[in-house]
Order: sequence, then structure tokens, then C-alpha cells
Amino acid sequence: MKVKGAAGAEEKARRLILKRHPDATRILFRRIDNMGHSWLVEGEVWFKRLRLFTLKRNFKLEIDTEKGEVVSFQEERPHRFKP
Repeated sequence: MKVKGAAGAEEKARRLILKRHPDATRILFRRIDNMGHSWLVEGEVWFKRLRLFTLKRNFKLEIDTEKGEVVSFQEERPHRFKP
């Protein structure tokens, strides 16, 4: 299934993230770039934990434009800086 345009890449990324994290409360896309043979999607996903706490993770994924498959997926917690 071909990925057509940035909206198609965003939809594919949203489905993948919700499949991996069904408890996600918010998904924010910061960057969606066409790299020729693939789409690069970067953003952050937010989770609600124990009513009071919110957890944020950054993600970066690459989607093949021709096949519509996810080529790579990275997820990390943001670093906390101490003064």
C-alpha cells in the first residue's frame, strides 16, 4: 500500500503508535519529511499514569513510500537536565 503525501504518512504513524501504546492520550507530530524513497516522521507521544502523572516519549520513524511498511522505529524518553 503506497503512502501518498504527508497526511498518509501521519495516518500510518498514528496507527502504529496507537497499536504499540493504546493508553496514549496525545500524539504530536513535529516533523514530517519526504526523503524520496521514504517518509521521516518525528514527534512525541504523551501517556497518563496513575491519574496525576504524565509521561512523554519522543519517537522517530521511517516509512517506505512504495510498500507502506515501517523501515525503522525509535522511541526514547527525553533527557532531564539537572542545574
